[in-house]
Amino acid sequence: MSNFTFNGERRDYITVLRGKNLPAWAPIQRELTAVPGRPGAVMTRTTTNVRTLSIPVRIKSDSFENLQLLKEDLAAWLVTDEPEELMFDDEPNRSYMAAVDQAFDFTEVVYMGRGTITFVVPDAYKYGPVKTAAIESPMVINSEGSAPTAPTFRLNIASTLTTVNILKGETEYMSIGQPADVEETAFAKTTKLLDDRATTLTGWGSTSIPLDNGAIGGDMLSSGDEFYATNYGSGVAWHGPARFRTFAVCEDYRVRVWFNNYVNKSNQRGRSELYLVSEDGTIIGKLEVSNKNSAMRPTVYCNIRNEADTKTILYKKDAYKGRFYGYIELKKEGINFTVTVVREPYTGDGGYKKKSTEVYRYKDTQNRFGKTLVGVVPHIGAWSSNPGANRARIRKIYVERINESSGDIPFSFIEGDTVEINHQTGLITVNDIDRMDLKDFGANFFKFDPGENTLIIEPIESISGEIEWRDRYK
Repeated sequence: MSNFTFNGERRDYITVLRGKNLPAWAPIQRELTAVPGRPGAVMTRTTTNVRTLSIPVRIKSDSFENLQLLKEDLAAWLVTDEPEELMFDDEPNRSYMAAVDQAFDFTEVVYMGRGTITFVVPDAYKYGPVKTAAIESPMVINSEGSAPTAPTFRLNIASTLTTVNILKGETEYMSIGQPADVEETAFAKTTKLLDDRATTLTGWGSTSIPLDNGAIGGDMLSSGDEFYATNYGSGVAWHGPARFRTFAVCEDYRVRVWFNNYVNKSNQRGRSELYLVSEDGTIIGKLEVSNKNSAMRPTVYCNIRNEADTKTILYKKDAYKGRFYGYIELKKEGINFTVTVVREPYTGDGGYKKKSTEVYRYKDTQNRFGKTLVGVVPHIGAWSSNPGANRARIRKIYVERINESSGDIPFSFIEGDTVEINHQTGLITVNDIDRMDLKDFGANFFKFDPGENTLIIEPIESISGEIEWRDRYK
């Protein structure tokens, strides 16, 4: 029986019937201009319109009541905010980036229903499987599709660099960073102290640090890419596991913590927090995402401290609908504190896509919050006897020291940085952080043309990594 996979999921109760409409190509609209004295017309413009897919299906249930519940399951699965990957069993090496369109009204007969699901493909194209190639220079990429396709470059930086350049052919290029003139001296503006992607708890110790309105209990584990609580212990207020890690002391710093927080029942309560710890063992700040009431909407919070003296820079109660998937950053540079909140769509593919950015600032003119930073404590908690959140997880923790200027221009990249240049989304990230400011004004997010594409990547002696692309078909 024929079926389909959408957004990485499929349903056994669906069967695709005969008669599905998968056009050989997307609708093409030609604009013609008549020229006096010349027969016919001149083609002046071509527009590729949205491709529409009509899929007749049968839905089978074991009872009339369950058939109604399957409607809700279909809506939860198929109705998405963004286009997702759609694959059909009888076309296994091709996929569409599609979104469901229009209503789905089906005829009910006993325990079965028949109807047509309509998908739209906004970018109009089909895609082949993901392909990768290790970076070399020069190198040739052979795109076997019939339409240009956008690559993604993932680069590992082996030494300090001011620029990275990627040339395609003789006319197209991508350049990021700031080149140094021969008279200029480059310096390291930042020093990476911690880049923990939550793959293991090795290196994280126990702690007895006093939590805000709570107690340490239970246990924390890694799923391979997230820290989570296997159990929360018990308590009358907040309770749950916490771990501690130290690094080189820093006066100015940037701390980022990535969260994945979500509740699916109104009685669930959960919080994910990162405490900042000074040399004397006191807490000097906290970044938090929490669900503390029945609204099922996450609250985001950040404060800085000096003993009992506190300053809340960020507090947005019940701020967003549904899941918080993104990061909060606290940056201290002199007396200037900046908090940045970045939300990303929950895609599950590990790729970076920015959904929204909010920035909050505070100037510590009285030098109340000048203590140095030497460690961080991640904590995941539940409230009293309430069930914990469906998801209360920490995905990554990143800390860097901000150094004093000791030259003319800062290095754009340092040893150990990971750089992603996504020509499909038009995003540049360094260590999963948006760095579109590094893009050269004249550079472009080029595409691979069908056939051979010659690339030169410089300085290749300081760069390794891979290129990812998918052949694209008209």
